[in-house]
Amino acid sequence: MEATTAPAKIGSRTVAGLVAEFLARRGVRRVYGLCGGHIQPIWDEVARAGIQIVDVRHESAAVYMAQAQADLTGSLGVAMVTAGPGLTNATTGIANASVSRSPVLVISGRPPRPQAGMGALQDIPQGDLVRPICRRVEVVSERHHVLPRLEATVRAAEGVGTPAGPAYIDFPTDLLREVVTAADVDDRLFEPRVPEKPVPSQDAISRVAALIREGKRLLVISGRGAREASAELAAFLQTSGALYLDTTESRGVIPLNHPAAVPAARAKVMAEADMVITVGRKLDFQLAYGSPAVFSTDARFVRLGTSSDELSDNRRGDAELRGDVSATLKALLEAGAVPEQPDVAWIESMRAYNREKTEKFMTDLGKRPPGSDGRMHPQTLLAAVNEFIDGDTIVVADGGDILSFARAALRAETYLDPGALGCLGVGVPFGTSAALN
Repeated sequence: MEATTAPAKIGSRTVAGLVAEFLARRGVRRVYGLCGGHIQPIWDEVARAGIQIVDVRHESAAVYMAQAQADLTGSLGVAMVTAGPGLTNATTGIANASVSRSPVLVISGRPPRPQAGMGALQDIPQGDLVRPICRRVEVVSERHHVLPRLEATVRAAEGVGTPAGPAYIDFPTDLLREVVTAADVDDRLFEPRVPEKPVPSQDAISRVAALIREGKRLLVISGRGAREASAELAAFLQTSGALYLDTTESRGVIPLNHPAAVPAARAKVMAEADMVITVGRKLDFQLAYGSPAVFSTDARFVRLGTSSDELSDNRRGDAELRGDVSATLKALLEAGAVPEQPDVAWIESMRAYNREKTEKFMTDLGKRPPGSDGRMHPQTLLAAVNEFIDGDTIVVADGGDILSFARAALRAETYLDPGALGCLGVGVPFGTSAALN
């Protein structure tokens, strides 16, 4: 049984109320979750604060929804799950948000402090369980720690000083019902701090600009880190004459019909480019880890990003610039990062190859015959779906092998799918969140 505490006086602010107030003042308008006794006090206060609660049937779906909101809007997604199995159910969603580097705050409860270590209901080492897949974990036990640790957890989720991703915080139920005092509240912590946006040194920018000037066949590949740099990336592509490939995590940053975009020539352009510029993108399995078996052995890599995994994983860059992607791209252009002798014939041939392959692919999309079992080809289905896609459409793709077809065939600028972790079952939660946001 839970230890009981004296009920709060009418009009007094409890720890649960403080948490809800923090979320509301940080602009959180929606929380996804599944209620349970250990988080009931926060659940009630969040509702009183006017924050919409989207109730789910499984906690992992709550985290998927929070991730979809974060990916679609750039705002912090918040999931609230109860202790024990509530959190264990959520771990797959947390892992997916971690691999996707999506800013998600996960809030949970735990048994009352007097029952710690006594075999209380749903008592497991929650913080230890999720620590490997979270940017920060806080297990709060004191009133005066609530705001500073909540604020630090949100900063970690949003990627201040670390890559963005899920961060976790929990509170014992008896603490949630305690009344806070003026000494427990630092009003400054309600206000978000605008993080500094570091820019590489001018010497580093100049060295990289000089390296890019030597390239003849430029290829830019974007990732999640380019999402807030759409205008700067477009300017860089136009001025430098580079060709461009997006990835699932940066779909829509540059329009699919942009002159630099050559998605249908992906394998050919990666094999032949002599200068590859990654913008906020890891070299994971989706880019063959930067392997010389896929990229030219002579290609030089310039890597831009804010974290080590965007700068040096699997294949070190010949140059690596750590800093705000928007500011870095702008600084490179100002430093004259434009090829001195671009291979114009190659650039035009890649564009022509992309046009031809795209036109043939789209023409044939709905004409593939059924398989030997008489069932339709996946492209027949996707051709029909394309008929309903316009500029406002958000496409959510779910499944296994179908994704290989969907990523190529569906002509949507805004697109979500399971991502690098490959979680099946994101479709309904992602779609629900997309409809709400």
